[in-house]
Amino acid sequence: MKNARVQLTAILIAVMALYVGAEASQVIDNFEYANDSALQAVWQVRDLTSANTAINLTTDPCYVHDGSKALNYQYMCGNSPYWTEIFRIFDTNQDWSAYNRFNMWLKGGPPNAEYGYQNGLEDVYLVLYTTKPNFTVPLDHSGLSLLGKVWFWRGTDEPNWTLWQADISWGFLDLSKVRAVGFGMQPNMYDFQDNWSRCYFDGFEVTHSDVDPSIINDFEQYANTNALLADIATATAPDAVPVTISLEVNDANVHSGSKAIMMDYNNTFVENGGWSRIALPLPNAPQDWYDHPFGATTVTGQQYKTLSVWFKVGLANGYLEADLKDLNGYIKFTADYDGNNVVPAGDWTRWDITLPHLDPCDPNLTNTLASVELVMKGGTYGHGIVYFDDIFVERCTSILSQIATAGEPFTFDPWSGDINYQNRGDCKVNFIDYAALAAQWLNPCSTSGGNKYCKQTDLNQDEKVDYYDLAIMANNWLYCGLYHEADCGF
Repeated sequence: MKNARVQLTAILIAVMALYVGAEASQVIDNFEYANDSALQAVWQVRDLTSANTAINLTTDPCYVHDGSKALNYQYMCGNSPYWTEIFRIFDTNQDWSAYNRFNMWLKGGPPNAEYGYQNGLEDVYLVLYTTKPNFTVPLDHSGLSLLGKVWFWRGTDEPNWTLWQADISWGFLDLSKVRAVGFGMQPNMYDFQDNWSRCYFDGFEVTHSDVDPSIINDFEQYANTNALLADIATATAPDAVPVTISLEVNDANVHSGSKAIMMDYNNTFVENGGWSRIALPLPNAPQDWYDHPFGATTVTGQQYKTLSVWFKVGLANGYLEADLKDLNGYIKFTADYDGNNVVPAGDWTRWDITLPHLDPCDPNLTNTLASVELVMKGGTYGHGIVYFDDIFVERCTSILSQIATAGEPFTFDPWSGDINYQNRGDCKVNFIDYAALAAQWLNPCSTSGGNKYCKQTDLNQDEKVDYYDLAIMANNWLYCGLYHEADCGF
């Protein structure tokens, strides 16, 4: 069965539709202010001491997405505090519980040697805040408490207007009490700019999307085989028998829901070996899946850990391969099921593929991933049948703890007990993490080097592992941040 979260989401969508109605989206800011002073009266610079942020309006049509004006955000992350942020406090709490996306248009500014601007390579981040206790009317950032944060990896490097659909449904606290929204830039671990850059923003709104960004294809959206064929491409080795695909509705050959895909192939031996493939386009392609300090990310800001494929072999005759391809059709990553052994006929099997540490410094990987391709090859080069269903990427959300730590602008510990998360761990707080903390118990910690924060067991980063860290872990005991609840295991 599809996970309970997806079923619950469908129910909530139906219920929210009764309340949202015509207000399926809400404009937050279109930056059509009368002048710079009016803009700066609404949007505050968070850190006033570093003089690393300047905002004003632009009317240059090259840098306006909609209307007649946009925000020109000038920043420099090369000096302490090494980040920049502006935020807007609303007059009253905003109830955004009916929405799951914060959309913003952004465009990186070009370099300009005359005025000292360089091309931006920083991450763009979005933060939502609520009011701190005892701050009925917050006037500045000191009266705000973090609800959640999401990143767009190297967003300032986008040369054209790009719609960032930040997913705020997962990893954020209570969205019924949003009092402020902030956004800004911070360096990533691979590129560090020490001069001024620019980025332009326009068209902020919250909206609701029924598209689950983690599902690549569950085949439920196709009305018939013709609709399937219009979306999914096939290919075979030269001179081989063409592969055929069809929409499968026989319950015996469907993993969950009511539909799957059947792949009927015949890898008759040819000179270079037989193979047959189907290409599943990625939603909102192209996407970025390369490594990031906080996990592999996409344009929705999610952190992807594994690619999962459910398959069932009806007639065995081949090996199974999965490829990630870019917009130009080049393979960026490939994985073989069971070491290139012929996959036997049998019941439904889930194949979990650990996503690779793709090199983020390779410009060919920037915003280029376009499809997942499933390949049947080799075997005795004869006739085979395989069914596929529920192809998705597992994602991990941070645990938002209200215990403050060092390292602004993070006013929470992003993992709060999932000690091995930064090493691409299991996104759970359990006895594995407890054992790691126990191994460092009462040890002094450094703030850098191989023993940085006692291998991440110093959860509140006070340079020792003690009862305060144990309390943080206990507070989040058995937390699971995986999107697909069936993967939690407890």
